[in-house]
Amino acid sequence: MSNKELEELRGRWRQVQDRHLSEIDTQVLLVEPILKISGWDLLNYDQIHRASRNPRAQEFDIEIYSSSNLPRHLTFAIECKALKSAWFNINKLSTGIGQLKKEGKDSTWVHNYNRCDGVGQLRAYCANWPMHFSKEHSTAIFTDGYDWVIFDNRTFVLDAGLLNDHISEKAVKTHANLMESEFTEKIIKCLAP
Repeated sequence: MSNKELEELRGRWRQVQDRHLSEIDTQVLLVEPILKISGWDLLNYDQIHRASRNPRAQEFDIEIYSSSNLPRHLTFAIECKALKSAWFNINKLSTGIGQLKKEGKDSTWVHNYNRCDGVGQLRAYCANWPMHFSKEHSTAIFTDGYDWVIFDNRTFVLDAGLLNDHISEKAVKTHANLMESEFTEKIIKCLAP
């Protein structure tokens, strides 16, 4: 990891912080550079998978695999939101975000779309893909490129009977923003391969 790269990224954030970036622009300009600084090879398809952006698919925006050995395990499941998006609502944990309900003919877990519940969206993806997302091997991450939240699976991805409960601050393993001096310790080192 290079302090120079992190400072350049902070400079980029200062340039774009007042703009309304799209989700994909946020991912490319702010999120993926953090992954690169953390040590991931963004061009290695065995390590990094990006969402197809199919509106009907329930896909993590970025999936990171630490090994190409079989069976491969998903290491990080990242849900990105656009910088300044109402969907990046981590500050509303105490208001009941993250609650899921069963819906549809296949009885999948869904979040409250009307509440712009990005945390619930990530939690639903984790719950609906237990063969893909593993409480033992995977970590759920929520970011808008500036704020990064790494969840604790013991309280974020609960047993199916408890997913209709909202989550609390206890579900957050660590949280830091790009400009904090502890960002390297709290986020970058946690993301390292």
